[in-house]
Amino acid sequence: MRNPVLIRYLDHVEFRNYNYKSLSPILRELVGWIVIEDEDHIVVLSERAASKDLEEIAKLKPSGFVILKSTVKEVIELEV
Repeated sequence: MRNPVLIRYLDHVEFRNYNYKSLSPILRELVGWIVIEDEDHIVVLSERAASKDLEEIAKLKPSGFVILKSTVKEVIELEV
């Protein structure tokens, strides 16, 4: 399994009754483990079972995020 990463990405912003002319996507940060990556998106586990076996991790229903690569500003591999 790969080392954890810090991903900085632009996130959508929902607004209501607000002056939309001053709004833009917000820069967010996520720490986790990349388990799937293709040309369009990255799947990142933000919490998982303490196991190195991907099949076991998948059975235990981890939590995470799917991030569009077009929104990613930076990926930093973290040392463990």
